[in-house]
Amino acid sequence: DRDVTGVQTCALPISTVGDAPCALLPDGTFLLGANNMPDVAKLDPATMTWSAASPRTRGSSGEESWVLMPDNTIATASCVHPQETWVYDIGADHWTQDNDLPTSIVIPPPGDVAEIGPGLLLYNGMALFVGGNQHTAIYTPGGKPQWTNGPDLPTVGKQNVGDRKSTRLNSSHITI
Repeated sequence: DRDVTGVQTCALPISTVGDAPCALLPDGTFLLGANNMPDVAKLDPATMTWSAASPRTRGSSGEESWVLMPDNTIATASCVHPQETWVYDIGADHWTQDNDLPTSIVIPPPGDVAEIGPGLLLYNGMALFVGGNQHTAIYTPGGKPQWTNGPDLPTVGKQNVGDRKSTRLNSSHITI
């Protein structure tokens, strides 16, 4: 069907999207996690059709930050189960739970929602996940272990970076 503006619409195979993570895959497919459930959906840009992708085997991806890695995987730290980490293999359409972080990077929920900060691919091929608290995590593909805690952020008053955005600059600096 087409709506009045001429933009094609299509049915989404997941029911809750608010605060859900997403990633644009190398082939142009759009990957979208569900909020409050383990479902994941893919949008094929050529046909503008959604299909179900492999769901997570534990918890939802709500509130997470997903980082597309050079090895065609997506790395993420769980908000629902603090300290858990996950890697999605794009080619195999499969989620794998990876090693736990020694220290959680998630702000405990003030109500029913945990928060995490942004995730960024670094120029060296690793990913930095900024916690909603002052802690960070580093994902190193092929590392033993792959996930470790990174340096803590300085604390200024009661500030935290939950739900904040960031960017990697050409100078290799990061803004948060």
